[in-house]
Amino acid sequence: MTSPMAHIRGDNPVVVEANVSMLDELYPLLAEGLTNFTKEKWAGILNYPWKKENDPCGHVLIHKGRIVGFRGQINSTMTVQGIEEKICNMTSWIVAEPYRNHSLQLLSPLIKSRDCTITCLTPSKDTYLVLSQIGFRELETEICVLLPSVRRVWHDKECRVSIAADDSTLQKVLTAHDRKIYLDHRSYNTGHIVVHDATGYCYVVYNTPVWRSRYGFRGRITRILYVSNQRLFLQGIDEIRLFLLRTEKTFLTEIDKRFVGAASIPFSVGRQLRVPLMYKSKRLLAGDISNIYSELVILNPPAASRVPSRNICDFF
Repeated sequence: MTSPMAHIRGDNPVVVEANVSMLDELYPLLAEGLTNFTKEKWAGILNYPWKKENDPCGHVLIHKGRIVGFRGQINSTMTVQGIEEKICNMTSWIVAEPYRNHSLQLLSPLIKSRDCTITCLTPSKDTYLVLSQIGFRELETEICVLLPSVRRVWHDKECRVSIAADDSTLQKVLTAHDRKIYLDHRSYNTGHIVVHDATGYCYVVYNTPVWRSRYGFRGRITRILYVSNQRLFLQGIDEIRLFLLRTEKTFLTEIDKRFVGAASIPFSVGRQLRVPLMYKSKRLLAGDISNIYSELVILNPPAASRVPSRNICDFF
């Protein structure tokens, strides 16, 4: 079979739009840079359920018919404060060592996109420095690690919210906006719950990535990806923790600080991220941006509280 890049020749590396037909030749570069993910996982970056036909899935750097660099992007559309916003999650910025001086060429097509909010949810220190110099701002600097709350064990009669996770309830209760999120994400290794009381509901999306301690312990942790109603989430925080402990068997829950604001949460510990998450937007603030429709869903990398030394966006 002829390589999709066979016709691209020349002495200088060139950037072209990536597509799923390049996966076989792209995979060795990706696997060398990040060994945690299978070929099938990487295929999800190039083709995902909500991808529109004309949306690019990223760009490759090609030299003499060979892929020597890649920068992926996961596109989505979200309604924020009544306005439809295009969100682009940048992922997997990887360049072979001899071509590192061409790394910025891969970023250029994305930066030129107009009216698009760009997120970087797994930056390395070097990526952070580069993005800071081209107008990106810090999206998140701290996570909150939630421990199981004994308050709910002692005061079960004071339960203030109800939690449902079955498909029929989710389909019935969720608004059209949240139902789309549910349908787009349910085929992935994600959990979905509705926390509700007499005033309304809070839709929560989460997954359970690997967590590694400094002492070599390996387990799973719940990572919150989306919270539709901050007030109701905080009101039901004890019930949510108990539900996750019972159903997912995860002792710890990790949530970005911007999802809970300035609230003081009992039985929790704040942790500074080793590298702040980044974003670039003309209209949106950090609090408007969630972690769904991203590499955190498709690739499900290790938990941020114990990030590996090499991150998904790492070209140095």
